[in-house]
Amino acid sequence: MSTERKPGHSSLRLHYLDGVRGLTALYILFFHIWCDLSYKPQLRLAGEAMPAWLQAATAWAGYGIYSVGIFIVLSGYCLMLPVVRSPDGQLRDGVAGYLKRRAWRILPPYFAALGFALLVIALVPAGNEQNLGFMWDKAVDGFSWQGVLAHLLLVHNWDKTLVSTISAPLWSVATEWQIYFLFPALLLPLWRRAGIAAAVAAGFVVGLAPMVLLDGWLSWAAPWFVGFFALGMAASVWEFAPPKGAPRLTSGQLQLATGALWSLLVLAAAVRSFGWLPVPQAVFHLLIAVATPCLLMYCTRLVLEGKGATSVVLRLLEAPPVLALGTFSYSLYLVHAPLQGVSWILAGALPVAGSVQLLLFAPLTVVISLLCAWGFYQCAERPFVRMKLSTKEGFMDQRSDVSLNGRVKEVAARAAVGWIPAVAFGTQVRRAVYRRLLARVGDGTAISTSVEFLNARCIELGARVRIDSNVRLDARGHNNRIEIADEATLASGVVLQTLQGGSIQVGEQAYIGPYSCLSGPGTLSIGRDCLIAAHAEINAAHRPGANPAQPGEEASPAPTGIIIEDDCWIGHDVTIVAGVRIGRGSIIGAGAVVTGDIPACAIAAGVPAQVLGHYQPSPANPALGISSASPWQRIEGELERTLGQLESLQKDFGSLLMPVVRVKILHNALKFIHRTLDVETVTVLLAAPDKNVLQVHASVGLEQEVAEGTCIQHGRGIAGRIAASRQPLFVDDLSRVEIESPILRNRGLQQLAGVPLFLEGRVVGVFHIGTTTRRLSIDDCRRMLAIARQLGRLVEGNIPLAVDLSAPDPQEALLCASGELSYHPV
Repeated sequence: MSTERKPGHSSLRLHYLDGVRGLTALYILFFHIWCDLSYKPQLRLAGEAMPAWLQAATAWAGYGIYSVGIFIVLSGYCLMLPVVRSPDGQLRDGVAGYLKRRAWRILPPYFAALGFALLVIALVPAGNEQNLGFMWDKAVDGFSWQGVLAHLLLVHNWDKTLVSTISAPLWSVATEWQIYFLFPALLLPLWRRAGIAAAVAAGFVVGLAPMVLLDGWLSWAAPWFVGFFALGMAASVWEFAPPKGAPRLTSGQLQLATGALWSLLVLAAAVRSFGWLPVPQAVFHLLIAVATPCLLMYCTRLVLEGKGATSVVLRLLEAPPVLALGTFSYSLYLVHAPLQGVSWILAGALPVAGSVQLLLFAPLTVVISLLCAWGFYQCAERPFVRMKLSTKEGFMDQRSDVSLNGRVKEVAARAAVGWIPAVAFGTQVRRAVYRRLLARVGDGTAISTSVEFLNARCIELGARVRIDSNVRLDARGHNNRIEIADEATLASGVVLQTLQGGSIQVGEQAYIGPYSCLSGPGTLSIGRDCLIAAHAEINAAHRPGANPAQPGEEASPAPTGIIIEDDCWIGHDVTIVAGVRIGRGSIIGAGAVVTGDIPACAIAAGVPAQVLGHYQPSPANPALGISSASPWQRIEGELERTLGQLESLQKDFGSLLMPVVRVKILHNALKFIHRTLDVETVTVLLAAPDKNVLQVHASVGLEQEVAEGTCIQHGRGIAGRIAASRQPLFVDDLSRVEIESPILRNRGLQQLAGVPLFLEGRVVGVFHIGTTTRRLSIDDCRRMLAIARQLGRLVEGNIPLAVDLSAPDPQEALLCASGELSYHPV
C-alpha cells in the first residue's frame, strides 16, 4: 500500500466527536418517540387518528432510523485513527489487545442495559386495558428465553423475530460488535495491501452479499454497515495517511462538500415528507454514509488548523451541553427504549385528555431518559471507561485531593456559565463567578466557553489573560499549582495538567497554541514572550527506559521538569521531553523532538532536535548605544544590524531557512521598536496570497490578531486605506474613525500612525504603531517611512512576487521611491 503516513502523536483530541455522538443519540430517542406517536395514536385518542398538525410537526423525527449509520461511521473513524497515526500502521497491543479494549468498553454497559430492560419488563407488566406504546410492543412480542440467550451471545440480530425484542436499540450493538471482528481480519489487511479503496469496496461487498445472494436475508440487521464502517476508516486515512498522489482537499472544499451533502439529505427528506417523490430508503442510507465522513474530515481539518472558532458547526458540536450529552450518549442509546413504556404509564396517570397526554409524552420521555441515562452512565459505563485507560492516560489520571464540595462547585459553575456566549456578556459573568473559585483572577481576564478548571483553588490567572474555548486546566494532586501570568494566551483545546506535586508556570505575554498539551511532575516553566504553536506536546514526566543505567553503574535519578526560557518560539507539533532546558530566544522548528538542552539564541530542528545555527538577538536595553542618537536613529541602526544578520543566515542556510526564523527575527525587531518608542502596539500587516486583503503578520501588543489570522479588506479600515492610498495616515483620535478589527477597537488606543510597506515599488503591506496617550505627530509618520523601507526588506521572503495592493501611476511610483508622500491626518 502506497501511503504517506504521518508520525504518531498522542496529543490529538477531537472533542467534537462527543458532540456528534450526543446529537445522534438524542435524534434516535426522538425517532423512537415518533414511532410511539405515529403507529398507535388511536389507542390514546379513543379511535381517532393523530391530528394532522402533530403529524407535520413530528415528521422530521421519522428519519432518525437512518442516523444509526452515523454511529457506525464514527466507530470506523475512531478505531482507524490510532492505526493511521502510528509509525507502523498496526493495532496497539495487537489484535488480542484491540478486542480486549473493545469488549471492555462495549460489553459491560450492554449487559447492564440488557438486565435493566428485563427488570423493567418484569416490574411494569402491561394489562389488557393499557397500551404502553409501539416500542413496548416490539420489546415484549415474541419474548422468550431463546431471545435472552441470543442477546447474551450478541447474535439476536440474525433472527428477524428476535432482533427488536427486549430492547430495540440493542440490535445495532450486536451488528457493530460483529463488525469489530471484520476490522482486523479483513478491512485492515486489505488497506495495508491494496489501499483504502479496496477496503471500502470489500466492506460493501461483504455487507450486501447476504441480501443479494440470499433474497434479502439479514436486511433487518443492516449488514451494509460494514461498508459504512469502512467509509469511516477512509475518512481517517485521507486525513492522516492519504494515498500518494491523491489530491488533498482544502478546508473550504471540505466545507462545500459537507454542506452540499447534508443539504441534499434534508432536501430528500422534505421531498419524501411532502409526497412529491417516493425517495427510496437506500438513498438516505447512501447520503448518510457519504455525508458523515465528509463532516468528520471537515471538522478534524478545522481542529488541526486551529480554526474551530470560525465554524458554526464546530462551535455547536463543542458547545458544553452537547459535549455533556456526548459523554453519556452510549448509555442514553442503551436505556431509553424500555423507559418509553414507563413514560406512557406516567402520562396515562394524569387526569387530562388523550390529546394532552400525547403532547406530554414526548417531553416526559426525554427528561426521564436523560436522567436515567446519566445515572446509568455513572454506575454501569463510566467505571469501565476509567479502568480501560491506556498506560499514558492511566499515568496522568492521578488521585485528586479536591474536596467533594469544591468539585461540585467547579462542575456547577461550568454548567451554569460555561456556555454563555461572549455577546451575552459571558466573559464578564465567567470572570465574576470564577473569582470565587480560583486562587486569583486578574482584571480584564477573558475566559471563553467550555473551559474546565479542576482543583480551581490552586490555579492563578493574572491580568488580561485570554483563555479560549475547550481549555482544560487540571491542578489536581497534592501541592500542585498552575500560574498564568499577565497577558498570556491559551488557545482552543490547550491542556495544562500537573502531576505528583508539580507546577506549571506560564510567563507574561506567552502564547500557547491550539490543542497543545503541557503536563508532568516537577516544575514546567514557560518564559515571558514565548510562542508555542499548535499541537505541541511538552511532557515533563520521565519515560521509563529513557535513560537506562549501564552495567555496573548506579541508576541516575529520573529527570523531571522542563524550563523554556524567555522569548523562545516552539514550532507546530513539537515534542519536548523531561529534563530539557531551552535557552533564551531559541527557535525550534516544526515537528522536532527535543531530547536535550538547547543553548540560547539557537535554531534547532529534527528528530531528535539538533542545533543548526545561531542568531544575534536584539539588545535588551534599547537605550544602549550612542547616547546622543534619537530613538528613530537607534531603530534604524538596529534594523540595519538585523538585515545584516538575516543576510548572514540566508548565506548559511539558503532555501532551508525556516519561515519561523524570519518571523521571529521580524518579531524581535518589532519588540525593539516597541521598547524604544514606549508605545502600546507595533504591527506589520502583509498582503495575503491570492486575496485582496491584508493579514496581520507580526505584532507586539496585538498578538491576538496574529493568533486569529485577522484580515483587513483592501480599502477598508485604517490599514486598508493606507494600502489603497499608498500614503501614510495619522489618526489623532481613533474613536472618530472606522476600525475593522474588533481586537484593535477594544485595545483602548487613542492615536495611531501608519505607513505603507513598499518593495520594489509595490505596496506589499502596512506598518503602524498605536498609543493610548497623545504623543505621536505627523513628523513621526515621516520617520516611519524610513523604517518601513527597512521592514519591507526584512519581510521580502514572505511576499509573493506578484502582490501589489494598489495600482500606482508613474508619478506616484516616483514619489514613493523618494519618500515624498502626502499625509492624511484624521
